[in-house]
Amino acid sequence: MNDFIEKLGTFSEEDIAILEKEVQQHMCAKDTCLLKKGEVCSSVYFVKEGAVYHHTTDKDGNLHVIDVNTTNDWVLNHKSFTSRKPSTYQIQVYEDSELYELSITSIHKLIALSPSFLQMGKLLEVVTSRLRFFDGNYTADEKYAYILSNKPELLQKFPQMILASYLKMTPETLSRVRKRVS
Repeated sequence: MNDFIEKLGTFSEEDIAILEKEVQQHMCAKDTCLLKKGEVCSSVYFVKEGAVYHHTTDKDGNLHVIDVNTTNDWVLNHKSFTSRKPSTYQIQVYEDSELYELSITSIHKLIALSPSFLQMGKLLEVVTSRLRFFDGNYTADEKYAYILSNKPELLQKFPQMILASYLKMTPETLSRVRKRVS
């Protein structure tokens, strides 16, 4: 729970006690769906241990990975969460995971109880900035180098097919990039 609280911000002991009452802890089996396509994202998750991925499948059955998360990462569909509109993809547990959940109702309750909980908004900024990196005009080598320096655990948690889709390249390109950059 300490990692979760530290990632949210700095709180008084009283605020931490209030927060702990609102957080739900979950042990999720592989393939558990946290958010289905078409549902509105109403919770924020923190990965205590494990791995989660955000994806959609096109009409031809091809997997398109939008985001991947591992230990100490925040998980949410930012657009659906903030706009209150249905998700265009699903969020699924990739391996057995321990997660902490804060519902939007709990977040509103916490903010009403103490203004110190307004700092939780920074977690939305962290998720958004990471996603913007991969939407930018970066080369395959730059994307892979980013993973190596910032999130090397992704290389152990996810297979090449998922990582390639996440990095918006083919598995063959990812293989060539790995050889070049390593």
